Amino acid sequence: MDSDLVPAAVSARTPLLSEAAIRLVKALDDGNCLEELFPLVADMAKEFRGQGLVSCEKMLAMFEDPDCEDYLTMMRLFHMFNRKTLRALILGTIPYDVPDIASPNNENLYPAQGAGTYLAGLSIEGRRGAFLNCEEIAKVLGILESYRLGCEAWLEISREDDYGQSQVDPDQRAHLESAMMLDNEFLAENRRWRDGDEFRRPLAMNGKTSFAAIAGLEDQFRRRLRFRESDPEVFQISSPAMPRHDPSCSTMKRSSSIRNLLIACIRKLGLNVVGNAYPIMLAWQPSHIPLTEILVTVLSHSLVSLGGFNVIQPGTSPIPGNPTHQRYEDNQILIFLDRPWAHENITFSHEIWDARPALVEAVRRIEQNDASRERTRQLAAENQRLRAVVEGLMLDVERVLDERAAERERVRRRLDEIRPIMDLVDLIRECYVSNSEDPARDDPEEDEHN
Repeated sequence: MDSDLVPAAVSARTPLLSEAAIRLVKALDDGNCLEELFPLVADMAKEFRGQGLVSCEKMLAMFEDPDCEDYLTMMRLFHMFNRKTLRALILGTIPYDVPDIASPNNENLYPAQGAGTYLAGLSIEGRRGAFLNCEEIAKVLGILESYRLGCEAWLEISREDDYGQSQVDPDQRAHLESAMMLDNEFLAENRRWRDGDEFRRPLAMNGKTSFAAIAGLEDQFRRRLRFRESDPEVFQISSPAMPRHDPSCSTMKRSSSIRNLLIACIRKLGLNVVGNAYPIMLAWQPSHIPLTEILVTVLSHSLVSLGGFNVIQPGTSPIPGNPTHQRYEDNQILIFLDRPWAHENITFSHEIWDARPALVEAVRRIEQNDASRERTRQLAAENQRLRAVVEGLMLDVERVLDERAAERERVRRRLDEIRPIMDLVDLIRECYVSNSEDPARDDPEEDEHN
């Protein structure tokens, strides 16, 4: 990935990195196995408590109990990450690292083939995956503020039964007109608002949290301005994103009003937005899909109040379609056999736990101290639990290998069955060719003689 050389630090290019995210990237760079890193993922999840816009208590409860089934399953799913992709996801640089499908970094992603979690990312056309600079962000903030004031004006005039829109003051009219023109970006020509039309309900006012979501996006963009004084022209390579279950960008246009609002604001600056869906995690069981969404949301900090577009608790969005059992099996084969990442991660975690004689010796010595026996039992239980997680992952790999071997055996037997038929077909073809090339078959005198 191009961001491999980007340091794990808050900078003009990556202004929104949290403390837990920085610790996780540094630990990843230090070569720790993914099993060792997962508690740092839980720390990133706990940072969600620092925002009050989106309730995440159900999700947070999963990360607080290391013995619950969801926690253990997420730890297993965490091993499916390509380490380069994981680093870019935490930094927020996936669009920068994979600006288009022809990018060589695309090899670090899974193919888009159904069930799983995709990342809907944004970048600016012509910038090779980079986002806005601080001067542009300041202009976007002004447009967002005007839109929010237009929403407030709409609420006010919609409550005025006696006078309605005839009593709109000049400031309100200006903000409403600005909101209507932004909404036109996503409306067909025959539905667009025109000067002289009555004002309509702004499109981003589509739920109880509309104002709070717009305000959350404004706050996020204010925090993106922290390097405006020192680096006003530097393009940020971390950009807002959101996880999706559908790889189609068309469904995002219909479902995320906050994302659409930002795109409209950027277009008003005369810039074109590039939107792509990146396959980050695939699922091989239906129950994995909400858990992969939670992992991608936590690792990308994609709540609108943090660094993305999400306005609902992760793991609760509807899953479109109904992937077939064969599709899940295809994903399983892809994850464990066709891509090396899962096997490498699982093997590495397994080796780390098998190569800790020093830890074993330390625990033995601690056991000699009566005051430390309870703590020793806790450490032993934790070691046993984590070993069970890794062994479970190894069993997943072995099962898929066995299934693939069985499939190959079935194919081999089928080939053995049809080989005599194919040999017969080849014999008939040879006889036909031989007869058609026999010059005697074309000699009329020989035919008369016979």
